[in-house]
Parts: sequence; C-alpha cells; structure tokens
Amino acid sequence: AQELGVSHEVMARVLREFHGLPHRLEPVSGGGAGVACYNDSFSTTPEACLAACNAFNDMGKPFYLIAGGSEKGSDFGALGWRLSQMVHLRGIFLMGPAGVRIGEAVAAGHHACVEDGTVCRLPVSCVVVGGLEEAVRRAYEEAQRLLKGGVGTHGDGPYEMVILMSPAAASFNEFKNYKERGERFREIAAGLVG
Repeated sequence: AQELGVSHEVMARVLREFHGLPHRLEPVSGGGAGVACYNDSFSTTPEACLAACNAFNDMGKPFYLIAGGSEKGSDFGALGWRLSQMVHLRGIFLMGPAGVRIGEAVAAGHHACVEDGTVCRLPVSCVVVGGLEEAVRRAYEEAQRLLKGGVGTHGDGPYEMVILMSPAAASFNEFKNYKERGERFREIAAGLVG
C-alpha cells in the first residue's frame, strides 16, 4: 500500500477495522472473563491446523485445541509431532475418526521425541469426545479450572486462555460442511458464560 502512495493513517485505520474472514481464525463471542474462543473451521488440513496452533503458541498464549472430524486420509504425522512439542498447548479435544488418528499421531510424536533424546514436555492430554458441543464444553471447563488454580497468570496479571477450533479434517461426520460446523461453534461459544 505504501508503494501505491496510501497514507499511513489510512493503512492504520483499515488494519484496525479489518476483522478477517469467517471461519478463518475468527474471534467469536463467548468464553467469559479470561477465555477467548477462535473459529478456524475452514482449517480442514493438518497444515492449516498447524499454522493456527503455531500462531497462539508463538504468542505465548495457553490454548486448548479442538480437532478432528471425518476421515480424508490425511497424514497427521508432522502435525502430531509438532503438537506434542508445543509448550503452550494445554490439551486437545478430539472428534470423529480423524480425531482418533490425530491423537495417535500426537502420542507417536511424543514417543519419537523421547526416543531421540530431544528435550520434550510431558505428554499433552488428548481426550476423544462425542462431538463439537462436548469438546467446547470440556475445553471451557478445563480453561476455567486452570484460571481458578492460578495457571494463566503472567507477570503483573492474568492473560487469556484460548479455545481454538481448528479441526485439520472435514466436517462430514457431524455437519454438512465447514461453514455449518463454524456456525455451530459460534453458537456454542456464545452460550458459554459471557
């Protein structure tokens, strides 16, 4: 924009007002004090999920991941290894057949880390759930439990915990498409404590 002569004031205003696209790391209402919910339903590949998780991990935000769905035959090996190493990932709630495979990949990633002598964290908790509503509810309960226990404080005060729905899989086991899944996530998040 600068090359085209757009002023810094206009660029700053547009950046402040731009809210992104639906279902792509979209902040959604709900969660209550200390918990932020993000809808990344468009993330139907391991690579897209990993990019979303890296964003929160690199910012130092403690987060819970909701992943899985219907089976597309994706290779979750690299995703599992990287998730098993993320220091800010507090837990993963897994849905559908792809969720089971993601959990296996995370366990394999941790095992590979231990085997090759890499300094690694304790195994990340992976919980298979019955569907999206249960995943969001349980992630919220865990986030609240940690916040009440003092986890999530940083320096001079608390910071937010994140619930990230970034499935790395298609939605067809529970929804007709990623949009419907994202809309349902929004509704469930809005129904949490506001």
